[in-house]
Amino acid sequence: MTFISHTIYRVVASTIALMLAASCAKVQTLTQKEPLVVSFQVGNSQQQTKTISGGSLLDEGCDNFYCNAWYYPAAGPAQSFMTDDEIRPDQIPNPTYWAPVRDHFWPKSGTVNFFSYASALPLGNHLSVSNEGRSFTITDYTVTGYDNIMIADAVYNATYANAGRSNEVLEVGNPNTPLTGVPTIFRHLLAQVEMDLTLYTASANVTTNTIYEVEVTDITLQNLRDEGSLTLTNTYSGGTAYGTQPWAPASNGTVIGWVPTGSARNVNLTPDSGNTIILSAGSSRGDRVIFLGGGSVMPQTLESSLAISITITIRTKHGDTTYNVDEGVVLHSGFYKSEIPSWAMNQRIIYHIDIDPVTRTLSFDPAIADWGSPIDGGSWQL
Repeated sequence: MTFISHTIYRVVASTIALMLAASCAKVQTLTQKEPLVVSFQVGNSQQQTKTISGGSLLDEGCDNFYCNAWYYPAAGPAQSFMTDDEIRPDQIPNPTYWAPVRDHFWPKSGTVNFFSYASALPLGNHLSVSNEGRSFTITDYTVTGYDNIMIADAVYNATYANAGRSNEVLEVGNPNTPLTGVPTIFRHLLAQVEMDLTLYTASANVTTNTIYEVEVTDITLQNLRDEGSLTLTNTYSGGTAYGTQPWAPASNGTVIGWVPTGSARNVNLTPDSGNTIILSAGSSRGDRVIFLGGGSVMPQTLESSLAISITITIRTKHGDTTYNVDEGVVLHSGFYKSEIPSWAMNQRIIYHIDIDPVTRTLSFDPAIADWGSPIDGGSWQL
């Protein structure tokens, strides 16, 4: 990964400032000892904090982000300040600040509005940003297993005085870390889902000598919606005052936001680790195996057709002796709308699924947890 040193720019900073002043450039930069470079302090919202001492990181797959910004002079129309400019950390894994690959300098007067986003995979022609950054649209995008799309709260009416050298506190991770640049708080636009499979049987079915060994040979999400469009809008209501604002529809887990555009389809999952679960003799609960451990899904209402199908082989054993094998046992269940009616943006949903090898049934215990790093190994079979 190549970074452009800001030290290099300092050698020519004065020359650049003079060139700007001598040209017909409309943005006049601050002329203190040297032009003041725009930098960013980056964090995640509290629901998926991943900050470290001295700085902060985006989630896996997002080691850079992009910014669209508009400059508002004291008089006259807005002007483009950044157009999908790439923003990178000064160092990895412990950045102290983030800055554009090509330096931008704070204007001498007027204010700047910043609109930033990040994605583990290129959004390409799926993304459009319009209306001076206040409309953010993703069109007909197909979500795969470990996508990660994030958008930062909009920053309005920023200047060097109120944002570039801010004394505000980033309210995630270390609460004592002051901001050293434009406050950039990211939120996820997708949801995470984990299938945590465990063996369990009622105590009445537990026997002293019998061991159940269950091999999960296939797990399928049936009728999953994974293609959709999303439009976010943002209009700061504070007039000319400096401030930040989340996007609407809310990207904080309170709404779905996405509108399905493609057909529902079946998706096969592979295990994140081993796919064999043991229920020891005399025990009612056994080991677990995880599928799609924090993989991404498109936020959606859980329609009645969305279901999970699990195919297993059950080996009944006494010690090392297997005396019965049932292959191709299919267990099927829908997702219970009464408990979690939808997968929303910025949420991580963990489905604790108990498999009863005696009654051959499934039971669900879903929960909403903090956003986490995907577990290595598991994937979708696309």
